[in-house]
Amino acid sequence: MKELNYRLVKEDYKNWIRWNVARHDSKKMKIVTAVFFVIFAFLFLGRSFVLSGNFFVSVLVLILVGAAMFYTISPQNQERMIWKKSGLGRLEKAGRFPDVKLTILETGITIEVAAENVKNEYSFKDILGILEIERLFLLETKDKAWQFVAKSAFESPEQMEEFYAFMEERIEDAKAHLERCESGKEETADPDD
Repeated sequence: MKELNYRLVKEDYKNWIRWNVARHDSKKMKIVTAVFFVIFAFLFLGRSFVLSGNFFVSVLVLILVGAAMFYTISPQNQERMIWKKSGLGRLEKAGRFPDVKLTILETGITIEVAAENVKNEYSFKDILGILEIERLFLLETKDKAWQFVAKSAFESPEQMEEFYAFMEERIEDAKAHLERCESGKEETADPDD
């Protein structure tokens, strides 16, 4: 059994949000927005030119509308909106980013946030994979959640490499031997067999 204690900080959450936005970057949405803007521009400019003849004002309005549309789908705006809607800004102001205790067992992990009275247990078969990003290790779980392990929990790069290798090995082993795992506990052979 090994325990890691760490505090998640603003930069950790920002790193996860940036990664998540990049991962879900929708080229299709950008193309649809561009096509919509071109159609809007054609109709708007045509109508403005026919009705008013003040082409300069119409072009200026069109540029402003286009800038607003493309800013709305920009990664920077998406990151800002996620930060705001998730309540992380309020946590930051209150100084309430969580202290986390990660316990690594032979059969799985336990992630505990005492201040919020939260304790999640995952067997290695319940963890789909591990990813490394700039500030975090991300554990993808079967319940469609991401569990964060801050790199600040480790004293050296070697410890981070050992953790990553250990988790990767255990996750792969659990996938290969599902029959041995049940809800975080390894099944033991019946002594009478």
